[in-house]
Amino acid sequence: MAGPVTIDWGDGTPKEDGPEQGTVTHKYADGITGERTITVCSKDDPTACTTVKFTPGGETPDNPLKVTAVEDTTDAQRMTVKASVDNTGKGAVRVDWGDGSAAVQGPEKGDVTYKYPRAGQFTITVSDADDSARKGIAQVTVPFGPVVEQPKAAAEQDASDATGRTAHLTWEAFPEGSVMVNWGDGTALQRGLDAPAGEATHQYGPSVEGEQQIVVTSETDATKQATATFTPKAGETPEEPQVTAESDDADATGRTVAVAWTGFPAGTVSVSFGDESPEQKGQPAPEGTLTHKYGDDVVGEQTITVVSDADTTVKATATFTPLPVDTPEEPEEPAEVKVTIAEDPADTGRLSVLVTADNGGKPVAVDFGDESEPVDNAGDGTAQSKHTYGAAGTYTVTVTDKDDTAKTGSAEVTVPFTGDTPAPAPTGRRRYR
Repeated sequence: MAGPVTIDWGDGTPKEDGPEQGTVTHKYADGITGERTITVCSKDDPTACTTVKFTPGGETPDNPLKVTAVEDTTDAQRMTVKASVDNTGKGAVRVDWGDGSAAVQGPEKGDVTYKYPRAGQFTITVSDADDSARKGIAQVTVPFGPVVEQPKAAAEQDASDATGRTAHLTWEAFPEGSVMVNWGDGTALQRGLDAPAGEATHQYGPSVEGEQQIVVTSETDATKQATATFTPKAGETPEEPQVTAESDDADATGRTVAVAWTGFPAGTVSVSFGDESPEQKGQPAPEGTLTHKYGDDVVGEQTITVVSDADTTVKATATFTPLPVDTPEEPEEPAEVKVTIAEDPADTGRLSVLVTADNGGKPVAVDFGDESEPVDNAGDGTAQSKHTYGAAGTYTVTVTDKDDTAKTGSAEVTVPFTGDTPAPAPTGRRRYR
């Protein structure tokens, strides 16, 4: 260390002054036992210290390994330490600088220097090269100079803005170079501002309320930051931004939207229509209108968003659903096969039936329910399949789609027919297997 020092013997006695270099002795009282930490600090910079351990009354080796650590004054950056080692008669040593770097070999007696790559407090451990249990330690804090002033920032109301919504920010003690400012309201970072000290102003948008945290960060060392707070004064309540979206009367297809907006900050807005079309920037504000025709591939509800270019936190939305594009109508396919059974008037024995199937024109197979072979039917609701039962009874007639066997319809018939007018046949149903 450069200059005079103070010595704390670790036993509760007052600190003593000591020279920059030399030897100082201290006698511990008889009641003082156990290991003590002796701390030597610079009088000019109390944060620059080194420590050693000593146990009063304990057994002391005949030839202890001794180590002290002081500043190497040849380093103008004050990051270099000089460790003095005394291992007389025991040979070379290994020196661990305590910062994760590889240990180095040291002399039996002499000095070893090391420049730390970063600031901090480190414990230097020196051990006998042949007996690792034989060691000595010293502590050092780098850099050896005074504590570096931390960056500061302060914000107050800008006197030139009577609304009280403009912050005047100042900062100091940053590294040389430049800083950037985050104003806390979602606006873009302000970069390339002067350092180590400087100032800037920022007007908050009408929708910004409450305390804002402002962060100043060095652009050369991101670990150097400072914060300040600013609360914009509440102003007149701005008109709430609104957006409407309706079908444009000029387009009979119903696929063009007419958008209107009001209540935005003066300047311009950007409009997006919810599809993949480009955003329409630079539209007039606080109010304006715009139309947009959706492509044929756009279906369903679309969300239209209008955002202030002056304050991106101010936005409003509306929805619009383009009418479907006209396409040829396809005939609806029945959900099930319909079956109609009637008496064959040509059969005097009244055992014959006429079966009509309606399957949207798709062919079906008709099973008469008496173990006879099914017959084909056009399924168009007009073709009749005739069948004569061999015996009286009640039968279930089942009609099945020839391409989709899960699609069926059925009805019951009792033969021979009575003389009464036949009752309407039951409707078909779809069976799922």
